[in-house]
Amino acid sequence: MLTLLQGRAAYWLPRIHFSLILLVFGELVAWQNAADYAPLDWLAVLAIYLGLGALLLDIVVRYRATDWLSVMLIAGIFALIHGTLITLAAVQSDNLPQNLGLRTLGIMPLMFLLAFARFRLLSSGEATGFFAFLLAGLVGIGWGTWTRWLPEVDQVFVTAVSFEESFPFVIGGLLLVGLFPLVFRPPETMTPIDWMLTPFEGMAAGGVLIVA
Repeated sequence: MLTLLQGRAAYWLPRIHFSLILLVFGELVAWQNAADYAPLDWLAVLAIYLGLGALLLDIVVRYRATDWLSVMLIAGIFALIHGTLITLAAVQSDNLPQNLGLRTLGIMPLMFLLAFARFRLLSSGEATGFFAFLLAGLVGIGWGTWTRWLPEVDQVFVTAVSFEESFPFVIGGLLLVGLFPLVFRPPETMTPIDWMLTPFEGMAAGGVLIVA
């Protein structure tokens, strides 16, 4: 069985990187109470994101998701799976419609789009321009507004976490995913086609989600 993965380890570097970016946006930027996670919680969440990130990256390449409509469809798939395994388990069920509409189908697709855009930018190796800095500023303003005021919105049950508690997690996560491609460089000959999973890898990634 291990021979099926022989020579495939380097191909997992982009998948791990994408999964970590998804985790940072899904758990830190989207504000999933990271300060309250125990070490075992982080291990479980990391395993879910690794399986989810690998499968979604395979779908992007396999079905050539190059336009906004197809990327939005994949963002919806991410949101539904994420909501099933993580988001809805972290919220109160008294107001399920609001939590489903706002957090699962509202915020999480946006987090996927931001994560995918960042992954594309970091993978390209190109220098950032004015537009990227402008977008980063807008995301920062949106995140600050979200963490400061949204928990006070009526009928939306989100456990309040102070800005001082959440900010170090966000900065640490962003530094991690920003430095990852500098420390762990995939082979120069790798192309996006190599991001497709083999049947065995697909079963392993899907098995993690099924177990979760």
